[in-house]
Amino acid sequence: MQRNLAKWVLISGICAASLAACGPRSPTTSQDGAGEPGKASPAQALSTAPASPQLLAQIRERLEPCADQALWPKAMCAGGELRKSADELANAMTQKAKALSPEGLAQLSQDQAEWAKSELLACQSEAGNNLPKVTSCMRASLADRLRDADQTVEQLGGFTFQRRERIGVEAIDPAKAPPAWPEDGPKALAFRLAWPVIDAPGNAAAQRFNALAAQQRRFDAADHTEESTQYAIAYAGKSLISVRFETYDFTPGTAHPNGGVKALNVLMTTGEPLKALDIFKAGSGWEEALTDGAMAGLAPAFAELGEAPPRDRVRSAAIRPEAWIIRDGDLTLLINGDSLGGAYSIGTQEIKIPWANLQRFVRPDAPEPCL
Repeated sequence: MQRNLAKWVLISGICAASLAACGPRSPTTSQDGAGEPGKASPAQALSTAPASPQLLAQIRERLEPCADQALWPKAMCAGGELRKSADELANAMTQKAKALSPEGLAQLSQDQAEWAKSELLACQSEAGNNLPKVTSCMRASLADRLRDADQTVEQLGGFTFQRRERIGVEAIDPAKAPPAWPEDGPKALAFRLAWPVIDAPGNAAAQRFNALAAQQRRFDAADHTEESTQYAIAYAGKSLISVRFETYDFTPGTAHPNGGVKALNVLMTTGEPLKALDIFKAGSGWEEALTDGAMAGLAPAFAELGEAPPRDRVRSAAIRPEAWIIRDGDLTLLINGDSLGGAYSIGTQEIKIPWANLQRFVRPDAPEPCL
């Protein structure tokens, strides 16, 4: 497997990936302190209980990459830099895991084990039986994982968020590869999906958010495509959570990889996806205000094409809550060039409109970041 692609897919969290490919991390916002967002108090109560030394020792053992020596060759973990990197990762994740419920801890342990297994398979697909090369590859993977340990558990807006993952590596059978498959193509392809969940067992609104946030694979083994989905929490508050997702996929032998951005906004008072009229007053003209902002934001990209943005298509794209990233200071519109009549080359444009410019259209009872 080509290391740059495997690394992009397998590293954890949206902004460890920025070191290789995806750009700067989106800022997260925590408001309302330790309020009662979505009645998420079960997670808060669990996260404030101090962990005993015995429990911390158990957590660390479960998160130690070298613990499963049936998987990781003993020679790799016996000492040296790899052992040091594994210890640092286990220590960092143990500190984050102290905030989790028993259910959350069990899930973290399972996800970490899948990560370790997949990373080793990815490195072995590159280096074969060359143990020094496999060890070097794993050391780089551990360093990537450590850089992103902060996203393992995030406490924002009164919620305890935990990163969930679905990770795997699939071997390639050259006899079944597509005709365009390069002769030196990878021997295996990776998939890595990540999404946030609220660690609040038994809380109905939190569980509805978790179901909406869960990510599924977009390709199967027969597609011979590696893929990733990564995220950043753009806003978390007592009545609203906004998440920015980045997707990536690449099929060796094709011209280029594909990337995209999408959003999830959940009204935590109901646990349902945000609707436009949860924010804007009906009949206020908000649709044209967003369209005007999008047209202005798109103008430079379309000027390079020698065209003007098609207003009707821009309007359709701009007024969809599924294409909104909500933050404290602004509403960011995600406008994909494909949705504008084939302007693929402009990619996904992210257009920020300050909330201050939209106040006359906003409902007095809108979620807190919009006011």
